[in-house]
Amino acid sequence: MVASVILIIHITLLCLFSLMNITDGQPRIMQGFQVSIAELPYMASLRFKGLEYNTRIGAGMFCHATIIRNRVLLTSAYCIFDRNQDDILVVVGNTYLRGMSHTMKVLEISDWRMHGLYEYEGLPYDIAMIFTEADIEPVEGSVGYLPLNTDVIKPNSHCLLAGWGQSKPSTEQTWSNIPHAIWLRTVRKQDCYMYTREPGIICTKADKNMGADFGDIGGALVCGYKLYGISGQVVSGSSLATFTEIRVFSKWIRAAMYLHFNGTRNGIMALRSICSQRPAILAISLYVATN
Repeated sequence: MVASVILIIHITLLCLFSLMNITDGQPRIMQGFQVSIAELPYMASLRFKGLEYNTRIGAGMFCHATIIRNRVLLTSAYCIFDRNQDDILVVVGNTYLRGMSHTMKVLEISDWRMHGLYEYEGLPYDIAMIFTEADIEPVEGSVGYLPLNTDVIKPNSHCLLAGWGQSKPSTEQTWSNIPHAIWLRTVRKQDCYMYTREPGIICTKADKNMGADFGDIGGALVCGYKLYGISGQVVSGSSLATFTEIRVFSKWIRAAMYLHFNGTRNGIMALRSICSQRPAILAISLYVATN
């Protein structure tokens, strides 16, 4: 009888440890469920060119991005802040971070635009656009565009976040080879604003020690197969995660694409003046929060 109890305890402990990722002595349950690029064809990774070419495939991974149309991706401004676009590659069409496939495409960057009011490691205006040199043509089962949301998000909406994320900031870049996804629940706009004190943010909740983490930055918050938000920072030790709300920045996104494809690449000051005014975004957020 005693031996049976001991055996059960050992098996239980083994199962618990297999579900945890020990980080600085603090257990964190590994996230969600595995997904493939066929299920989320809009998903892309940003990688350092030097590490990809000089070490091994996948070693240069540092952020996520989302394909929204041909040659255009959205990501977090944090991901490109103070970086050189010539040092970065975009990889699309592949499930395995450390592998290759016939649908995988490695793309050079022709230009990128970060919101003019973003401040490093800040929550507001954490959005950027990346434009690739070559086409990103849809390929069934591996490459696709994610439509942008234009509706007000409702509280308690169930949304999907996926990526190759790690469990903490790490110079070792211990990314997962296969992407994982998790369902998150949105919180009320009023509660989100009270917590962040910033406009243009979506907040989500998940089970304790589950949900978004540092390695998900730049990833897409997807609700009803539309892009609602871009993953930003995660509060340490909390199940709360914040996302830049796409709907609030829709004019900025359209202006950035217009300037790239029809205007001048040096027109960033015009872009800032068109739609980067903080009062306008604050007014939209307050209106949403009270309706």
